[in-house]
Amino acid sequence: MGKPFSFTQSFGKRIFLIFLLFLLLSYGLTCFFSLSIIENAIKRETSLRLKLALHQLKASLQEIYFQYQSSVFDFSSPELKYVVRKEALKTIQELAEELHLECLVLEGEKKPLLGVPEAFERNTTLREEFFFEPFGWRIKLGIPNQTLSREIYQALRYYLLIIVGILVVALLVTYFVYLHWVKRPISQVIEDLEEKREPEHCGIQEFDLLVDKIKEALERERELSHKLAFTEKMSALGVMAGGYAHEFNNLLQIIAGEVSLAKTAIQKKEIKRALKKLDRVEEAVIRGAEISGRLLRLSRKEVKDKKEISNLHEAVTNTLEALRAGLSKKLKLEVSLPEDVFTPLSAEEWQEIITNLVLNAQDAMGGEGTVSIRAEREGDRVVLFVCDTGPGIPDELKTRVFEPFFTTKEPGKGTGLGLFIIQQIISQAGGEITILDNPSGKGTCFKIVLPIVSPPEGREETADLGLSLLRHLGKTRILVVDDEDYIRQNLKEGLALMGFEVEETSQAEKALEKLKQNHYDLVLLDLLMPGKDGAWLLEHLKDLQNPPAVVLMSGYAGKLKPEVEKFFHLGLVKRAVRKPFRLETLKEILGEVILESQVKN
Repeated sequence: MGKPFSFTQSFGKRIFLIFLLFLLLSYGLTCFFSLSIIENAIKRETSLRLKLALHQLKASLQEIYFQYQSSVFDFSSPELKYVVRKEALKTIQELAEELHLECLVLEGEKKPLLGVPEAFERNTTLREEFFFEPFGWRIKLGIPNQTLSREIYQALRYYLLIIVGILVVALLVTYFVYLHWVKRPISQVIEDLEEKREPEHCGIQEFDLLVDKIKEALERERELSHKLAFTEKMSALGVMAGGYAHEFNNLLQIIAGEVSLAKTAIQKKEIKRALKKLDRVEEAVIRGAEISGRLLRLSRKEVKDKKEISNLHEAVTNTLEALRAGLSKKLKLEVSLPEDVFTPLSAEEWQEIITNLVLNAQDAMGGEGTVSIRAEREGDRVVLFVCDTGPGIPDELKTRVFEPFFTTKEPGKGTGLGLFIIQQIISQAGGEITILDNPSGKGTCFKIVLPIVSPPEGREETADLGLSLLRHLGKTRILVVDDEDYIRQNLKEGLALMGFEVEETSQAEKALEKLKQNHYDLVLLDLLMPGKDGAWLLEHLKDLQNPPAVVLMSGYAGKLKPEVEKFFHLGLVKRAVRKPFRLETLKEILGEVILESQVKN
């Protein structure tokens, strides 16, 4: 179960929540403390305004009294007093209305001339009064409580709005600072980790310290991963080495036994039987070459003949025929393959693919079930399905099955290299392999997609045509360069039987001297030799005026392949053959090279 959702999980939301609480607290405290301050300030201001209004009223009454006093001789007449008093009361009322004041005019102590004493006392808090002696009036002015409250509220509202505005601006500024100084560095660290890059420092001390700790943790994780991978690799290599050693020992036993029987047959002059035994020896040698080829594929260090193609139906059918003896009797094979489809894979590579997939399927099903192998054309590509009725592969493992040394088998029963090798073979041929669920609802399907190529031309016919040219053009001179004495002697004898004129040497320097002194039509060159190797000789051969054609020989050419590849493009190296090889194979290659040379000339 995941963690319960919380609003405060986000750092940005925490900042927002803190500022919101701070805003509400500030607003409340401002209301509490500022109310009395603002109220007192408003009261002082209105009290001053009231005194000014009283002073203005006093001046107006004095002016009225003075004007009427100067315009008549007898001010004591009742009619004149009434008019003047009425004018004065009107002035008092107009001023009070203009200034929004409450007013009370008493004649003597109790007689009200303007206003109601009880209402005045009830509706006003701030009051000012004076006695106007000419009329004998006591005049009172007051600020209405409603007016005072409204002014206090308005002042407080404006004040609080300003405070809120300042806090909102502070919140926005803090948010943008958070985005640029907090969120962006954190997001960059997260992005670097997701993209599997090392996080970079951002200039903020605390974050840089966090980045340093993350780097230390990643470094420790890498070290642990390397140690774990090395441990797993060594364990798998031990299993693999044991398995391959077992296979090689079996082959050596076959070779030793058949050679011994061949010698006995020769002594008894049973030539046919001896030849049959030697054929078995040759088959064992080729099987050993296939085993070494598997090892070379693990690091893609194999020189692959780009022209190797095979008939899909024949390659798969022959592999299944060879497998049947070792398969469980309860295992059922269903095969449906087109007849005329050719792929850029050799028969040995198809044997590697089908053998691994079928044996893995048998192990997954416990030796009992159905394995179906069917292929169909899709335009210029062929799609091959290898399906079983086993328990299937869990989804979390489907992305790992092609990793080297990954296996779900018990220790000692698998190296975890089979599917990895298959993927390398198929990808090098321009295809792809994926895992699907079995359409029947149970088990696993491997889908292999490969390009379809044109059928191969008859190599034997080409070789025979090339070699037949020798009989008409005379001897062809070949120089064999190899540091192994037995290999040189074997090739010299075999090539001499084919009708070639052969010389041999064990060193690249001596080979270069021979090539400068004499003309050779073709050089059989080993790549890896002590001292100056084959790559060194190729560098010097390209400078010759009329360099011979070169056929490379190597049991392990992967490391030098980038250095040698350019000589294929230059046309100096015509072919590459990996040891061990049959003399018949070499005969075909030489025939092709000779034919190409004659056609070019």
